[in-house]
Amino acid sequence: MGNEPSVVREGSGGPSSFGDFYTVLSVEKDATSDQIRKAYLKKVVETHPDKNLEDAEGANRRFRLVKKAYDVLMDDNERRRYNLYPEVFHREVSDCDENIRTTSESRDGASEYPGASGAWRDDNDEDEHGWDGGQRYHFFPGAEPRPSPESSYAEDDDKVSFEDLITFLHTLDGMSWTAEAGHPKSAFNIVPKFFAKLVDDELQWSGKQASSYPSFGDARSVFDVSTYTDEERANISGTEIRRFYAFWSKFQTAKRFEWFEPVHCHNPYCVGDPQCQRFCRKMNKKCQDMMRIKYNEIVKVAVMALRDSDPRYKDHLYRKSSGLYYSSSSVQKLDEERQRQKQKKRERKKGKKGKKGKW
Repeated sequence: MGNEPSVVREGSGGPSSFGDFYTVLSVEKDATSDQIRKAYLKKVVETHPDKNLEDAEGANRRFRLVKKAYDVLMDDNERRRYNLYPEVFHREVSDCDENIRTTSESRDGASEYPGASGAWRDDNDEDEHGWDGGQRYHFFPGAEPRPSPESSYAEDDDKVSFEDLITFLHTLDGMSWTAEAGHPKSAFNIVPKFFAKLVDDELQWSGKQASSYPSFGDARSVFDVSTYTDEERANISGTEIRRFYAFWSKFQTAKRFEWFEPVHCHNPYCVGDPQCQRFCRKMNKKCQDMMRIKYNEIVKVAVMALRDSDPRYKDHLYRKSSGLYYSSSSVQKLDEERQRQKQKKRERKKGKKGKKGKW
C-alpha cells in the first residue's frame, strides 16, 4: 500500500484486483473504529447482493470483500498484521474467491470429490507432502495448496525468510575473517548486515529496542575481556562479543507465523461451521508452532557454526586452555591464597607437635 489509495477493480483475483482494505471501505489508514463501522454499514447497503441482482456474482464478491475488510480492520491485532503484510490477506481473499468460482463451475460434478462436500482430505494418494514432510491438507471442493511459508514471507525484502537463513548458513563457508570489512566476502561485512536485517524483522513483533540486541563487533573485538591480563585490557578497543553469541544461541523468534495457513479456513463450505473453523485453527496453529521451532533451530545452528569459525572465539578457547586468561591481579590473589593455606598447614603441624611434647 502506498500513500495514494489503490483502485478497487474486479478481475482475476490477487492484490491488484481487490485494492487494499482501507480503499474497500473508503476510509483513511488512520481511521478510528467508529469511522470504520460507519463506512462498513454504508458499504453493506451499497454492495448487498439483493441490491445488485443484475450482477449476482460480482455483487457477492464485493460483499465478501467488504465483510473481510471490516473484520480485519476492526480487530487491532489483525489490523496490525494487515498493515505489515497486506499481500497475505489479499491472497486469502483471492483464494476464497477462486474457490467459490471453481465450486460454482463444478457443482454438477461435486460427487467426484472424495468424502462429503466440504470435507477435509489429505494428499497421500497423490504422494504430495507439505513443507514438513507430512501430509498437506486441502479443503474440497475447489481448494488449492496454500503458498509455502518460504514463498509467502520472502516476498518482502525487509523480512528474513527461511530461504534467507539457509542462504546465510551456506555463506559461512566462503567467508573471510581476514579480508577488510568492506570486502564482499568479509565476515565483518556479511554477518553484521544479516543480523541487522534479522533484528529489524524481530523488532516489528517483539516490541523491544534495537539496543537490546548485542553487537557482533569487528576485528578488534574480543570474545571475553576477562581472559586478558590487565596490561592487555588497556589496549583492547573493540567490544566484547561473548554476549552476542550467548544471546543468539538461545534465540526465540517473536514471530508467530500467523500468515502461514496451509489449511483453508476461509473456504465457503467452512464459513458458519464452528466445528470446521476449530479444526482449521487447530491445524494451522500446529503448523505455525512447528514453523517457529524450525526457524529458531536454523538460527541457532547458524550461530553455532559462526561461533566455531570465529577466530576471536578460538583465541578465547586457547587462552582458557593455556592459562593465559589470568590477569596480574588474579595471579596475585592466587599467590596470596596459596601462602595462607601454607601458613595454616604449618600452624596445624606446630600445634600437633606441641600436644605430643606435653605427653
